[in-house]
Amino acid sequence: MQFNLIPFEGTDFLKLGLTHEENEKALFMLAERFTKAFGSNDVDDFGFCHIFYDENGKSEAIEFFEPT
Repeated sequence: MQFNLIPFEGTDFLKLGLTHEENEKALFMLAERFTKAFGSNDVDDFGFCHIFYDENGKSEAIEFFEPT
């Protein structure tokens, strides 16, 4: 899968500030939710990336893995 990064916005498909449901809809797939560290907010695992959320449930960071 290939994404074009847009600094301070996200990518061409994933924008910062989206909810869990909006990210699943944008990628046409379901995420596995987990907590990466004690006391942190939930993280979505899409297999090729993790999406982190703030306390309001809006995405604040995207972490990509190879081969993305």
